[in-house]
Amino acid sequence: MLKTQERRTGMVELVGSTRKPGLHSLDNNKSLYNLISNDRILSPDIYPLMGIIERWDKNQLTKVLFSFSVRSVLNKENNDEDVKLIDGDKIFLLPKHYIYHINQGINSDTGNVIDSARNGSLNNYDTDNNYYKRTFDRLLPFLKEHMVFIRGAVRKPGSYPVADGVTLDNIIAIAGGFTFHADKTNIEITHSFS
Repeated sequence: MLKTQERRTGMVELVGSTRKPGLHSLDNNKSLYNLISNDRILSPDIYPLMGIIERWDKNQLTKVLFSFSVRSVLNKENNDEDVKLIDGDKIFLLPKHYIYHINQGINSDTGNVIDSARNGSLNNYDTDNNYYKRTFDRLLPFLKEHMVFIRGAVRKPGSYPVADGVTLDNIIAIAGGFTFHADKTNIEITHSFS
């Protein structure tokens, strides 16, 4: 086995919007809460509505992805969010500026954010640190499956990836909140199945 292919056992990897990226001992971080409960481990640019865990599925012999709400883990709102970590898990913490760059590519007529972003603004994304672009762009199909679109009287309309359990209030907050003239009594929620 080549040295570059060797892998440490008993470790999980933290990637993205964190002050402590890299490998962490599974013995000390048996669950998501253990790993990210200290807000000093998160960078100020953390996107709170979704994180992603990449895990090796030994039965299917492939990597699988699943989402969690960073906000819910930090606030201990839902015990289901405190996922037990296993050896080799890779935890992606999304930076807000990455999500906002995705939104710069929005075609508001179709709401097809990811395809527009891939062909537009993300090509110039973060030229000082293309690591994020390479790392997170491979997650785009998964992010697309978990997008909600918010428009109307909010300060930052657009599409936002969300994990299960995220509330409308959480989405409105990440979209910058209501504008001054918003009619909070007239909110319409629609579902689209494609």
